[in-house]
Amino acid sequence: MKEKVDKPKIGLLPLFLKMYDDTFPKLRAERTEFAKALAQELEGFAEVVFPGMVDTRESAERAYRQFATEGVDLVVLAHLTYNTSLTTLPVLLRSNIPLVIWNTQKIPSVSLEFTYQDLLENHGMHGVQDLANVLGRSGVQFGLVTGHWKDQATLAQLRDYAQAARTAHVLRRARIGIIGHQFPEMGDFGVDETMLLAQIGPRIIRAPVDAIARAFQEVADDRVETLVQEDRELFTMDESLSDEQHRRSVRLELALREIVEELKLDGFATYCPVLAEDPRIGIVPCLAASTFLGEGIMVSCEGDVTAAAALILMRELNGAANFTEMFTMDFTHDAILMSHCGQGNWRMADRDAPINLRLQPFWKGAHGAGASLVFALEPGDVTLLCLTTAPGGKIKLIATEVRVSDFPSLARLATPNFKIELNRPIGEFLNHWSRERASHHVALSYGHVADKIEKVAEIMGVEYALV
Repeated sequence: MKEKVDKPKIGLLPLFLKMYDDTFPKLRAERTEFAKALAQELEGFAEVVFPGMVDTRESAERAYRQFATEGVDLVVLAHLTYNTSLTTLPVLLRSNIPLVIWNTQKIPSVSLEFTYQDLLENHGMHGVQDLANVLGRSGVQFGLVTGHWKDQATLAQLRDYAQAARTAHVLRRARIGIIGHQFPEMGDFGVDETMLLAQIGPRIIRAPVDAIARAFQEVADDRVETLVQEDRELFTMDESLSDEQHRRSVRLELALREIVEELKLDGFATYCPVLAEDPRIGIVPCLAASTFLGEGIMVSCEGDVTAAAALILMRELNGAANFTEMFTMDFTHDAILMSHCGQGNWRMADRDAPINLRLQPFWKGAHGAGASLVFALEPGDVTLLCLTTAPGGKIKLIATEVRVSDFPSLARLATPNFKIELNRPIGEFLNHWSRERASHHVALSYGHVADKIEKVAEIMGVEYALV
């Protein structure tokens, strides 16, 4: 399971006014030391590329060539003195690296002892205003963080921007497999694959059922037996699941793993009947989906590639994610029962309850029903994310912050299931959720991270709504 968020890479762009070298020859050295101090603060949560002071168009060009070569996720621009906006505008217009302006200075306040030297060392803010003006007029998207360089809340904003940029970077290079096709006539997660790639980057890869069937037939028996034994040690075995059905489910998991590795997939979406109805396979991949989700291979169902993209986004942003959907309203408690037909990230299960491995009778294939894990999630604050298509074909992110209830798994459902407690009356919540045009599949991750998701949307230039 991917639990640790990868460290982002920041390119620090420190700006200086070259004309000061003649009048204040010692200022550059002092400002360079301050720039290095800023870089050190950023190194608390990111790898930092420091190209030296930027004071001409040529030095700005060199810095950006270095940023491109070293693959930075985000450029953080800081005015160490005033700097004319047109010095950097040409390179910023051509750049496709997300940009955040850090509006900061060395001293936290102005006292009666304030000197002209203090003024020289703390006057970058009007450079920020100059640059923000021309960037806005030019239609360049940028983030803006204002605060003292030692302030932890300010640094937290920069950290969130950096991780959001890293997430967008990964998503732009993601490869999402699709097995089969979208669930017939299920239109809410329909998407133009070209526009999905153009706006946020994932590439959709067809995973042929014939290739899966061949891999299924070629899986060595000893690999199946090893995994069966591991399952028996990890989970509580239910008598409803026969050894034969368990082995067939494990064999499908191993076959799908071969395809994931061969196609270099970050995740995939399945339309389960194409596997269940194929006599060479004849079973649904519920156990495989839960295993993969626990490893950070993001799996969605019903051919929903948008949900797979949302899962990848949440994984990169927050370390782990779960696929689920809203099933039944609990009007009494302003809560919702969450479930699906047999998929869930078992690594996020309630630590105080057993995880049951049993027969999942909902989908029956050519060789009968398959194995599924049954568990509730660990109680705690969570964020739900829907990635959908808004009018005009624009990608939209819709988030809400709720809480997983301390409520046991309903064993009769034979699927992962849990309750969420809402942040308002259920009718008000659900009306708002649907009016934002959320689709019915969501990615779930622990913690309240909607503000981070908003930064991802800002960096990718897509619509965002908080419910």
